[in-house]
Amino acid sequence: MDKSVKQIALSRALSMLKASGAKFAIITEEGETITHGDIEITKKVEKKRHVKTHRPVGALVKHYGPLLKPMKPGDVVTVPLGGFGLRELRAAISAWGVHTWGPKSCIVASKENSVEILRVL
Repeated sequence: MDKSVKQIALSRALSMLKASGAKFAIITEEGETITHGDIEITKKVEKKRHVKTHRPVGALVKHYGPLLKPMKPGDVVTVPLGGFGLRELRAAISAWGVHTWGPKSCIVASKENSVEILRVL
């Protein structure tokens, strides 16, 4: 059976790498592992993301969501802190606005005891 162009290219690449004296590990499209030199391939272990929080899940959205959902372009809403940190509330509101309305669709500003948002688009 004739080799495919990809198999020929891989064979040439392997020959060049070996001739250069390089150490390498390659995993082909078929899942075959080719190593040269003293190289060990390890599997990546995904770590679960654990968010440490002092509040129930969804508490932020429940706080600002009812104020932001009815907004139309040109509307300005002031969201009180309501026991949340200024930075976390501002970040959550900004992320919600971008996710809901799109990039550059709102302007968010921190006030002393609140976060102000202007819907642009």
